[in-house]
Amino acid sequence: MYDFLIIGQGVAGSLLAWELAKAGKSVFVIDKGNPYSTSNVASGIVNPITGKRFVKSWLMDEIQPFSLKCYREIEHDLNVNFLSELSVYHVLNSVQEINDWSAKAATFHYEKYLSTSEIHYLDKEKVRNPNGCFEINGALKISASNFLSAIKNWLEAKYCYSEEVFEEAALNESRDFVEYKNVRAEKAIFATGYDEFFLKKHSNVKFSPVKGEGLVVEISDFFSENIVQGNVMISPTMAKGIYYVGSTYEWNFRDELPTESRKSELIERLKDTINCNFKVLEHVAGIRPASADRRPILGFFPNSRIGIFNGMGTKGFSLSPYFAKHFCDSLVAGKALLPEVDLKRFF
Repeated sequence: MYDFLIIGQGVAGSLLAWELAKAGKSVFVIDKGNPYSTSNVASGIVNPITGKRFVKSWLMDEIQPFSLKCYREIEHDLNVNFLSELSVYHVLNSVQEINDWSAKAATFHYEKYLSTSEIHYLDKEKVRNPNGCFEINGALKISASNFLSAIKNWLEAKYCYSEEVFEEAALNESRDFVEYKNVRAEKAIFATGYDEFFLKKHSNVKFSPVKGEGLVVEISDFFSENIVQGNVMISPTMAKGIYYVGSTYEWNFRDELPTESRKSELIERLKDTINCNFKVLEHVAGIRPASADRRPILGFFPNSRIGIFNGMGTKGFSLSPYFAKHFCDSLVAGKALLPEVDLKRFF
């Protein structure tokens, strides 16, 4: 019998499986193996400073160093390469943005990420930045596909992975264990991201999913090892000359398929940011599993052996390492969950 059955091998499920295995627990993971899942097509960015007002992301002083350590550890242990440490160059578009940035740069709590008040100017022939840019330190870029493939291979080598569409009706819960087909475990944890059936079944757990679309592009005569944030974010991939461009935000949507309207929007925003020829190689879309209060959701349903690890929203690659460890510490050592992420807040 396994200690934990995990349904879903996106970034959240992958990291929870990793932390539990590190803690000496046995895990079995089920995933449908969709190469276009939200985690697979994500930009994979950990950005310390976000939003129009340049706010330091929640718990970033703990999350950023932990994420860096966690991803580097996985790279080392699995002998893979998927992580880059880089900066974000944010194009200043207005006097208001310059004032907001200057105020934040002078604040002690931001000095780790905004270490200088210097305005940088990127190549004006290629990047439209008449007012210059400011630099955000400490960003991370994870190749989502490389990371997820590495975890899948690791699980398969341990014979604790099954690629299949999960059948809800085949999951049975008893007083002492849960059972799915021929897999028996003490507990089951759903890390399925946006799962319409699961969300409807547990409607008291409040989600506010956000659809996002992005482009993979080849840009001529353009090179950047760092992220450029203009009217759209341009982040380097592990392939030379290929960049991820994104993303859009949509709270009312029909499905998770890419749309021509959003593709056109991204192309226009990219043209507003750079003055280079580019070719669209791929157009991707996914639905981010954001919670209504924009906090992760961890824990077990009342009087049940079935739990959830979800709600990372637009920051899956940022929040998942820290909260996978946080959840693991609760499961293994009985440590209390932070009230703001505990599933109990919905009951």
